[in-house]
Amino acid sequence: MSEYRNTYFRALTQAANLMAGSGPLAFYGWAGLNQHNEATQAGRAIHLLYSLSGCYDAPGGNVFFTKPPVRNAMGSELLPPSQASKALGLAERPLGPAEKGWITEADMYRAIIDKKPYPVRGLLSFGSNLMATRAEPKRGQEALRKLEFYAHADFFPSVMSRDADILLPVAMPWERNGLQAGFLINQAAESLVQLRTPVVAPLGKARSDADIVFDLASRLGLNDQFFDGDPEAAMRYVLEPTGLTSEALRDAPEGVKLPLDTHYFKYREHGFDTPSRRIEFYSESLKHFGQPPLPDFQQPVLSAEFPLLITCAKLTDRCHSQHQQAERPRRKQRLPAVHLHPSSAGDRGIAEGDAIIVRSLHGTMLGRARLDASLDTKVLWADYGWWQEVLCEASEMAANYTSLSGPECDPVSGSALLRGICCQVEKALLPLRDSPLLVTNQLTS
Repeated sequence: MSEYRNTYFRALTQAANLMAGSGPLAFYGWAGLNQHNEATQAGRAIHLLYSLSGCYDAPGGNVFFTKPPVRNAMGSELLPPSQASKALGLAERPLGPAEKGWITEADMYRAIIDKKPYPVRGLLSFGSNLMATRAEPKRGQEALRKLEFYAHADFFPSVMSRDADILLPVAMPWERNGLQAGFLINQAAESLVQLRTPVVAPLGKARSDADIVFDLASRLGLNDQFFDGDPEAAMRYVLEPTGLTSEALRDAPEGVKLPLDTHYFKYREHGFDTPSRRIEFYSESLKHFGQPPLPDFQQPVLSAEFPLLITCAKLTDRCHSQHQQAERPRRKQRLPAVHLHPSSAGDRGIAEGDAIIVRSLHGTMLGRARLDASLDTKVLWADYGWWQEVLCEASEMAANYTSLSGPECDPVSGSALLRGICCQVEKALLPLRDSPLLVTNQLTS
């Protein structure tokens, strides 16, 4: 333990010296931080540390570039406060996403299955795949099957749509309009407004998400809140503050750049979006709701039963769970890869390419071993986005990383624990390699 502690502090010292002696600094964080049951406090700690560098919203640092002044047509203001207060999860986590009207899958499942805090009886879903990308896929499937009515809109039939009462075909991106105001990378990219127009007409009865929503609103008698049922009118409303029109954007398929300038250190004028308008190392808001006011992090507890940690990563040739159905030249892999250190594999009699089973407290995952000496001996990572079920000698296993997840979540945001799950791995003593017993469903979303 002392050797590990010394290595840990040496790494901290090197990181501190690197940050102090370099500049300007920038940092990037995404799903690796957010998909964790310590997401809020870990994210706070990193942001607070970064604030000490003086590089926030500074040249070369993390800058919030000026965005095109488009209108938000989401319509949140149309929801009465009395209805907004019923957002699932708001009572348990008043500082979480439910404050803005967003809910977690766990809260939705509870409302459907347990009818708490009230029953959810119907669902209209656009393109999601809860079974492959969210925690507790079996509970998610149970929830979908308990709905009184469930409609799903998607490009293809999928594991998500197989329990739907209605599957609505959605037009592909090249068959419908797509408006993008700002492209994130730098000020030049953020200044670009582009309207992608259809290349071909939609096949069959496929329609865009917008057309489906506007037609549904019309049938519900809500045309007055949906621009009289005209998506073009909605686009004009969104674009009006920019001075652009949809006609002008159609005449310039490469997009139109607005004359926008970068303004640094905006907080010096406006402050921060906190009660004190300052950076709050000590949060009274968190303290008020029973959470640690200073950043705190609880390390995962490894055990003899589950001595390893597993995380996941997205493959570059896929988007979440999409493209799993696509044929690839010389493609042989039919199980998701699970990467682990050679010594960890050797201790368990696992060789490169072996079929392996990863077990957690909540489920199992079937994968294919890939050895990587750059990993920590206690860490594994697996391909993300698979959901197929593998049948072998009357047994069934999920080739799905999320099957390892459980109900653990961040107490502030409700983020599910999908990164850093305690687990164990073993060689799969099953006839899987090039075996006709391996069956994968090729329908995916």
